[in-house]
Amino acid sequence: MLIQFKEGMFNEYQAMAKAFYTTPAVASAIDDAILLANFNRVLNDSNVLGALVEMNNEVVGYCLVSMMYSTEIGADCAWVEELYIKPDYQGKGYGTQALESVLAYLRREGISRVRLEVTPRNRGAIRLYESLGFVMSPYQVLNYNG
Repeated sequence: MLIQFKEGMFNEYQAMAKAFYTTPAVASAIDDAILLANFNRVLNDSNVLGALVEMNNEVVGYCLVSMMYSTEIGADCAWVEELYIKPDYQGKGYGTQALESVLAYLRREGISRVRLEVTPRNRGAIRLYESLGFVMSPYQVLNYNG
């Protein structure tokens, strides 16, 4: 189950995000100011989804998703920016359930394409994504930080 971010959830999100940014899923650390900016953006921008992932009445992770228009497909699309499941809950199907919930939400919002990025060393995540129908893109992601 996804519980959209609300006021008062920042500390819980922050703790998980800081843990996420120390895993093989990401290539660099993150600053607390960026985490706060991300949280505030989620609260104030309908094109950004932030949600806690809850299973059996317990928060097991979180996700962040950005929505935008794709000129390549002529329709709205989404980018799963972050999907984090706490280590104690990994390998138990919670990641699959969380991503299925995200995809169902996006379908209801009219999103026809979902993209995400994954580091090559994060084999467990790649298996999860492929099991849900994601395929490796022929494109490579290039970043410009100017």
